[in-house]
Amino acid sequence: MRKEGYEVKNIDLSHLTQESWPNQRNALVELFGTQEYGTVPSGWASSVVWEKELEQDGLHGKLGRIIVTYAERSMCFPFALWLPDGAKGPVPCTIQISCHDPVAHDQMNGLDPALQDRFMTMMKELVGNEEHFNTMLADMTAPKAPNTLDITCDVEKGYWPVRQLLADGYAAAAFYASSLAPDGDESWKQDGLYPLFFGTAERPSHGFGCLAAWAFGAQRVLDALLTCPEIDPSRISVAGHSRAGKAALWAAVQDQRFETVLVNNSGCCGAALNEGKLGERVSSMCQMMPHWFCPNFLRYGQMPVEQMPFDQDELLAAMAPRPVFVTSGSRDYWSDPMAEFRSVVSAGQVYAALGKTPCAQTQYPAPGTAFCTGDVGYVLREGPHDMTAWDWKQFCRFEANHTEPARD
Repeated sequence: MRKEGYEVKNIDLSHLTQESWPNQRNALVELFGTQEYGTVPSGWASSVVWEKELEQDGLHGKLGRIIVTYAERSMCFPFALWLPDGAKGPVPCTIQISCHDPVAHDQMNGLDPALQDRFMTMMKELVGNEEHFNTMLADMTAPKAPNTLDITCDVEKGYWPVRQLLADGYAAAAFYASSLAPDGDESWKQDGLYPLFFGTAERPSHGFGCLAAWAFGAQRVLDALLTCPEIDPSRISVAGHSRAGKAALWAAVQDQRFETVLVNNSGCCGAALNEGKLGERVSSMCQMMPHWFCPNFLRYGQMPVEQMPFDQDELLAAMAPRPVFVTSGSRDYWSDPMAEFRSVVSAGQVYAALGKTPCAQTQYPAPGTAFCTGDVGYVLREGPHDMTAWDWKQFCRFEANHTEPARD
């Protein structure tokens, strides 16, 4: 367990320079692509169709449709873009990968009852603290609004607080992750990118999983936004919560056109360090969610994480020199906020070696604190596994600090 030093595994900090970093960064992208998330075959093409103008309660925007073609097959998925009124020039925009399903209403809905029991038993065992587990269970089952997001009209939820973003001068884009790959071990093979690229064949060992499919969707929405005169092409970011946070981080690491990324409560195989992690772990991810990853990754579920040739702090570091922002919930014991924070501290060493500013905090902070001034930002929010308007507000502060220091 890396308690002190947080040394990255594959980066020689003593010889790291701005000149050597691009090659090292590319090697990390290839490593994570072939060994964890999987890669998308080349030879595809995409286009955007702007279908109609959106008007809702005084807000306006556009509904677009992305068409992806490959080997004489095609698929499409929709996305929404809301625009601030009265903008005097191109505005920044954040793309939200929504892991809320338009049909499902809670985190466990649609799971086979036997699988639910197995998942809860595993969760209790891996959290390892009965009080923490009971707190998480209460948070998960507390009455709340349906866990849905209508990207064409529901703009009030903290999960995607469109009014707040527009008031802060941002455009807000979003799409459903499930429209690229349904989140199921078998169902994802029936719809979205899998049948487009693989047909009825099995994936190769480095073939993309759901996380990479969702990241691919964010990149294609980025392509579309670059055609919009209302959007500043140098200020497009990507955001995601939970599994979509994992996908958002992978999208931004691969595609340097993204200015930055909001990685919210992403946990294992997202921002959190594997070594010393509590709650969900590589072994449990490989058992319960094998479709999220490339087949190569599943072998790592059979070994101690200390023997793995990479860890997630290197993925955060691969964002450098672009800024990266990580947010955690203090009661999100499954994702393990302390493991996410330790990863932030470790990745900060790479930023410092490149002349950038790591997170100002190196000791695990108190809940309700935000560090938005460095190139590696971090927030520990009081509360459970969630994405809130407060998380977004801190991200807007962070993003503004790196692009428009004079803006309130």
